[in-house]
Amino acid sequence: MRRSVLLFFAILLSIPFIANAQEEEKSFGIKWAGYIKNDAVYNSRRVISARGENQFLLSPRDIDLDAAGNDINAVPNFNLIGIETRLKGAISGPDAFGAKTSGYVEGDFFGTSAGTKFSFRLRHAFVKMNWEDKGLTVLSGQYWHPTFVTDCYPGTVSFGAGVPFNPLSRNPQIRISKTFGSLNVFLAVLSEGHFKSKAGATAHMESGIPEGHLQVQYKQVAEDGTGIWAGAGFGYKVLKPALSTTSPLTGDAYKTTFGQNVSSMTAHAYIKYKIAPVTVKLWGMYGQGNDNMVMMGGFAQRLNAENLSTAEIQHGGMEYTPFNVASGWLDINSNGSTWQAGLFAGYSKNLGSNNLIVSGTEVGRWMTAACMARVAPRLVFISGKLKIAVEAEYGVLYYGDRIDNYGKPIDVDYTERPADNIKGLLSFVYSF
Repeated sequence: MRRSVLLFFAILLSIPFIANAQEEEKSFGIKWAGYIKNDAVYNSRRVISARGENQFLLSPRDIDLDAAGNDINAVPNFNLIGIETRLKGAISGPDAFGAKTSGYVEGDFFGTSAGTKFSFRLRHAFVKMNWEDKGLTVLSGQYWHPTFVTDCYPGTVSFGAGVPFNPLSRNPQIRISKTFGSLNVFLAVLSEGHFKSKAGATAHMESGIPEGHLQVQYKQVAEDGTGIWAGAGFGYKVLKPALSTTSPLTGDAYKTTFGQNVSSMTAHAYIKYKIAPVTVKLWGMYGQGNDNMVMMGGFAQRLNAENLSTAEIQHGGMEYTPFNVASGWLDINSNGSTWQAGLFAGYSKNLGSNNLIVSGTEVGRWMTAACMARVAPRLVFISGKLKIAVEAEYGVLYYGDRIDNYGKPIDVDYTERPADNIKGLLSFVYSF
């Protein structure tokens, strides 16, 4: 009897602890969110776009004259499409290794190529550990490339956030961040994931060297959300364009060496300033080999090898040299609660290579383009969870007839009509 009474009171006393544990477990799980988006898109000419639907516009197509002097690509087009519709889940869970843990998964119906459009694809998938008392965070998984700054990116209505003037790439990575008051410093090692270099699907992986990136960020934000954000970063990447070369003397194949890889560096900086009525963002980058981020750039074979042995040259070995590209953009947006107006302006310039190149060996994006620019004003109306937005966009691209010995486009006639396009967009976005 006494044991039964003691057991009864033990169970009774444990009920609050069980209830608390159950409540704690209920706070963990996944919270779904996302949006449904449908766009009506008009372009005044044929364009280069991802997935071939002309929604994710990259640039106007070059002028292509027929025998009568008519531009074959000067054909207007219209489309309705909703494959940007997105689903995301924020995951919370118990502490691990003394850190608060969280996860995130996000996808849309954009597919990974023209052949898989309308199919669900993975955008983000990462786990994060945060030691708040130490100001230390570790992120592992697929997330934005560090040059895509989540605190400072274009607010365009068009899908792509200002690409190709702003980088667009999500990469598998390990990122370690440390905060020092208003400063945040992080180091990331990355692979290419879905966003591949034009050198080939395995060119980065088979170099055996992960991409590295170091960035410093400053943030000073008031309680009302106004403030200033600024930062700068530096990245380094190595590609192996070929696993073997062929000897011009014997015709035999020989394995390439590390000296026949191509390395590239990138530096970028940004600043965002927000006051109650308006937000201003400015971003710029000087870089090499950023075609995997859907930007202008690439590399070519170097004409005169300097770092290869005589045997490597006899085996058909070659050196590579990256192209230099400068890109930048400005974005201004009002901060109204029922309607907002904004303007995006972007510019990219092909600066060629630092070394003589072998003509016809260029690999990358827009290698014969001298420069490109875009201006896009927008107007967004907001009511509850629904946004209705309109955006007009003028894009221009100056192609050269050929490139010179240093990879710079030449025979560019800036007095003639360039390859230009006017895009009109009407967008409906319902968030949940």
